Amino acid sequence: MRSLLLPTLAAVVFSNPASASDDWPDLFASAVAAPIGETALYSYERVSRDSERIERFRYAYDPIAPKGNQFTLLTVPDEWSEEQRADAKARLEADGDAIWCDDLETRVKGEVTKAAENEGHVTFTFDPTNPKAEGPQKKVIERSVATLVVDAETERVVSLQYHLPKPFKPMIVAKVNRFSMFGQCTPTSQGRSYFSSIKTDLSFSAMGNTEEQITEQAVENLKLVRAVGE
Repeated sequence: MRSLLLPTLAAVVFSNPASASDDWPDLFASAVAAPIGETALYSYERVSRDSERIERFRYAYDPIAPKGNQFTLLTVPDEWSEEQRADAKARLEADGDAIWCDDLETRVKGEVTKAAENEGHVTFTFDPTNPKAEGPQKKVIERSVATLVVDAETERVVSLQYHLPKPFKPMIVAKVNRFSMFGQCTPTSQGRSYFSSIKTDLSFSAMGNTEEQITEQAVENLKLVRAVGE
């Protein structure tokens, strides 16, 4: 059941590829669409802290470094082996720059519903998925309900939330008691929005033991490296 531990689950939920549906509301489709053409490049650090604000995981991203060397692990759990460190770096390099609040199209599995509209914000709900997730991780995601809030004027995502409506057993010996994840989006200096923070609340039981995890990921030291057209 350790495969459910963070930052693994958050990294899977908030990582991409892309493909849209003609059935989606226009505003939703525009908000989750991958950007077309050149985009501004940003360097940053991404950190994961536990419920006591202790730093558990941190990496740095350099968009102009050679492929395969764009990510540097700065903080990892003390108990991680060299193999786990190498695997984490390989996964980061494979997923690439995955902090953005657009390019979410492949995370939508079911019908998209307009749930509310208030003060310039439109709320949509949908059944989420992720083609990169496997096993218990994918089951947790697909049992959840996703809520996406979009700014109607800018057509940018304001926030994305996943919530597990009720407990379930992804495998015979394990049970997910509680899961929620809330991603807050913030515009960059060039206008594109990124997940500035991702808060996750996870409780699961396995072999008679229950583990609670409250984790917050944040993007820090965000710096514009190359603007569009430079």
